[in-house]
Amino acid sequence: MALAPLLVEGVFRALKQLNGEQGLSILVAEQNSTVALRFSDHAVVLENARSVLAGTAAELRQRADIKTHYLGGSSQGDLGRRQPTEAVA
Repeated sequence: MALAPLLVEGVFRALKQLNGEQGLSILVAEQNSTVALRFSDHAVVLENARSVLAGTAAELRQRADIKTHYLGGSSQGDLGRRQPTEAVA
């Protein structure tokens, strides 16, 4: 079951507030990469249950391949088949 977009925004805002005020580390699995990268500090891109890329949310938002595959661009190709140039372990 998917959550309504406004509810998702509210959940992410509450989590970000908890993170900021309480210093909590929070792991969230979210398919909406636009929202996830807007509210997160760090992100890991998973494809077929494998980590194919990781970095700060700001870095990932700027990558052309992330924009193309996950932020509304063309969905052709498979990011996992390429060697990431700035992956963080």
